[in-house]
Amino acid sequence: LDWQMWFAALGSYNHNGWLVSLAYRILEGSPEVYRLLDELANNGIASPRAPPKVLRASLWHYDFAPSGSGVWWERTRVEGYLPELSLDNPSLQAFARDNGLTGGSKTRCSAEPLCALAATPPAMGIAISAATGFAAALVCHTLR
Repeated sequence: LDWQMWFAALGSYNHNGWLVSLAYRILEGSPEVYRLLDELANNGIASPRAPPKVLRASLWHYDFAPSGSGVWWERTRVEGYLPELSLDNPSLQAFARDNGLTGGSKTRCSAEPLCALAATPPAMGIAISAATGFAAALVCHTLR
């Protein structure tokens, strides 16, 4: 999943329908998807029993940290990547319906319903943050 997210950052989410599907499954609390996430990095903020209400993705630029600093990476937020989504978002609902995520008929995977929301240039990494009711964040750049 880390590699998939890295490659997704080289384009826009409009060309990565799998990422929109991942966001939808995180929001709906899919146990299969949560098994892909690092529980320690999640800090119990979101789970299949208590999924986030809102989710968004940001682009980050990563550099090696200076030697002896005690950390491996330094990162700088570049910009938003995937706009803030919730299960009641009409564009996300249409995407889920059109791609068979809600039990409807499955068609080709496309993020076209979301194209009007945002388009961003490429960068080096993606972090997805999900806000719970009290605005805590889940950073999924530590996905396994």
